[in-house]
Amino acid sequence: MYFRLHSNPDAPCFCAEHAWSGLWGTEFTPDGAQVACGQCQGTGTADVQECARCAHQWDCDIRQCKGGVILGEECHTCDGTGWVDAQRGYSCCSSAEELVAYMNVHGAVGADDLVIIFEGKWVGIGFDGEDRVIPTKILGTTTWRELVARVRQSRA
Repeated sequence: MYFRLHSNPDAPCFCAEHAWSGLWGTEFTPDGAQVACGQCQGTGTADVQECARCAHQWDCDIRQCKGGVILGEECHTCDGTGWVDAQRGYSCCSSAEELVAYMNVHGAVGADDLVIIFEGKWVGIGFDGEDRVIPTKILGTTTWRELVARVRQSRA
């Protein structure tokens, strides 16, 4: 059993087809399969690359060279697209307590945000050490408020 906060209204539906993960706060493509490149922040171009010809001497005949740096070169991480493949599987936690602790570290959550409780196939570890899982069956949903209350009650 796994728990996932899945409250972004722009996110695709919660299903195996859209089970992708990226770094916290990363922009996703509409289908969720790719994320904005972290190297170029989704621009597709490298901001600064040292010019090998003049090494900051300002005497270069390369047209793109601006004082020893070349601007606008194609980003080698994303091949100039601005996007890289996301990791397969949703980021999630294996208990309600673990999800509450994880979200206390990672950011503000709205009281009515949706939490999905599901079964699935474990596929790996995410960027923050969390489980990555492809869902096979939704067991239920709850709000963040209800989940936190349940966790507090179990500790009492």
